[in-house]
Amino acid sequence: MRYLGIDYGPQKVGLAISDETATIASPYDVWPNDNNLLRRLIELCRDKTVIGVVLGESLDYRREPNAVMKQVHTFRDKFTNESGLPVVLHDEVLSSAEARRVDGPNTEVDARAASLILQSYLERLHHA
Repeated sequence: MRYLGIDYGPQKVGLAISDETATIASPYDVWPNDNNLLRRLIELCRDKTVIGVVLGESLDYRREPNAVMKQVHTFRDKFTNESGLPVVLHDEVLSSAEARRVDGPNTEVDARAASLILQSYLERLHHA
């Protein structure tokens, strides 16, 4: 039972995937946010037997939805309708900053951010 973590951005999308016990999240890849994104994500979920998706909730420092949040909701609705998988929004505040702190500035920072979002969710799931 794997989960997919997504750090959604208007240009690119960071991806992370959990192990089969849904305990450890690992960075997976960074994909362009283009017309093929939904199809590719659904294929990935099928190939990796993903049972749920954790999507970063894009809030500002006042805990209010930021400019990207409307796109996140639209993406979530389309993905849920096309894949049939449940999508949970999970706080992503500072995930990109933490990923840059850990890895430095590189092309995989969005995948690392997705893994931080997913790991936070998995820890909450196992301690609930």
